[in-house]
Amino acid sequence: GRGIEELVSSASKWKNAELFIQGEGPIKEYLKEISGNNVHFLDYVDTLSTKDSILKYDFGVIPYKATYLNNFYCMPNKLFEYMSAGLALVVSDLPELRRIAVDNSIGVVINPDNVDNISETVNKLTREATTSMGKRALKCVNERYNWDVGSKRLIEVYKKIGSDI
Repeated sequence: GRGIEELVSSASKWKNAELFIQGEGPIKEYLKEISGNNVHFLDYVDTLSTKDSILKYDFGVIPYKATYLNNFYCMPNKLFEYMSAGLALVVSDLPELRRIAVDNSIGVVINPDNVDNISETVNKLTREATTSMGKRALKCVNERYNWDVGSKRLIEVYKKIGSDI
């Protein structure tokens, strides 16, 4: 349900972008076999080093498929890691991912099952567009999508629940 095979396959049609895949997994060798020259495989990076390791990229991709409700409504950590690194988003057309990327003008959506759609979407991205979206993404995570803001809302919910008992 992660869409990584389609993402790697689509990269062979990318005109001005390269795909960097960071980490380990059971299908890494298979992905290497099906990948083109513009796909690069990097070693695993620990959680504390993730942000520093992605700062050099223009956009982050989350190609999850709606195979389970968990994926359908997901907001994975990498979403916020990409935003906090100032990256534009290329995300699956799933409700929460779309809401954050499109409503905040910080990314574009893809159909993770369609290799041509993924490559066409990536090929339409310009450096100017990804830079602009990335700046807005960083602003969004600093002003809205962070624990300081979220914790205040959570405390208010707990107070309301407590007063209703």
